[in-house]
Amino acid sequence: MPPEGEAAPTPGETGLGPRLRAFAHAAPVTAVLLLANLLVFLTIAALGGGVTTPRSELYPGFGSNFGPLTTDGDWWRLATSAFIHFGLLHFAMNMFALWDVGRLVESLFGSAAFAFLYLASAVAGSLASVAWNPWVHSAGASGAIFGVLGALLAYALKPGMGLDPDTLRRHRTAAFVFIGYSLAFGLIGEGIDNAAHIGGLAAGIVVGYVLARPVEEWPRRFQPGRAAAAVLAAAVLLAAVGTRVENTGPAWREEQAFRDAFVRFVETGRPLELAIADGFARWRRGELADDVMVARVEAERDHLEKSFAELAAFRLDPRAPTRLAETQATLVKVLPLQRDAYALLAQGIRRHDAKLVRAAQAKRDEAQMLLRAATPAAKPAR
Repeated sequence: MPPEGEAAPTPGETGLGPRLRAFAHAAPVTAVLLLANLLVFLTIAALGGGVTTPRSELYPGFGSNFGPLTTDGDWWRLATSAFIHFGLLHFAMNMFALWDVGRLVESLFGSAAFAFLYLASAVAGSLASVAWNPWVHSAGASGAIFGVLGALLAYALKPGMGLDPDTLRRHRTAAFVFIGYSLAFGLIGEGIDNAAHIGGLAAGIVVGYVLARPVEEWPRRFQPGRAAAAVLAAAVLLAAVGTRVENTGPAWREEQAFRDAFVRFVETGRPLELAIADGFARWRRGELADDVMVARVEAERDHLEKSFAELAAFRLDPRAPTRLAETQATLVKVLPLQRDAYALLAQGIRRHDAKLVRAAQAKRDEAQMLLRAATPAAKPAR
């Protein structure tokens, strides 16, 4: 930055003016942000998070924006998630965009103002993401970068800024193209968090408009009134978005408890099923008494009734992407099948009725197929 007392840079032929353009090449905050993102990316990769293929289930432990954790009190994730990326391609694209437009915007606003609008946009993007989808799992600097682009648009739209028309037109066009393409791709592609893009863009426009000063005002001295207005504008925007946020933490914990109960049910029932399979083969060979075999069948039936009663008592959110509510609904259907199967099997054994035994086996096979389809997926690690 030029020392105090130097003449203001003159736009004109050089676009930004020689001193302002020289500052854009330095862009200390942009450089620090790039370095911080790089260090975080390398650290996560070294800790097993993956390079080209990210292990996304580990990322909540690194500070990604996982809705049930963020909305349940881990609000710091709104900021930390902006420095985390899902793989090398995600990282490279965002860092290229940051370097390309960040230097210009930092030169226009000054380093302190640029740092504030970048972080405000990052938080606004993350907050918009969980407001739109409270079960979201997101990360990346794109919300902050959209905020930087929004600030550039605000600078272009605010009268009296004095930016060279050719420079203004070139960067304004590039910003519009990038924003339009990214938002359109987010509508048709999978895994694109458009809510974060829009939230960051809105914050960048609002904060950028407040902080924008004419290009001739050099050096960029601190102005308490303008800074206070920017903080107030950001706070109002965040508060407005925050009213839409729903705490999904309790529902997520309910899901974890359900998953644990399901695992206990499977692990406890497996020995009983093996005992029935072994006993049934021995019973058919005449090596096991009827009452002993019936006792094994009734033990499994009692286990099923107890376990299914426990699993049916959980109140799961059907909107959760884990789809455990569907698993629970399947288990409710399995219960009568299993109960009927073991009741028929016990009757068939007592009466030595092959027809009843075959009917029991058919119901049991159907129930087992439903159970296998209902097995929940692995939960993300914190």
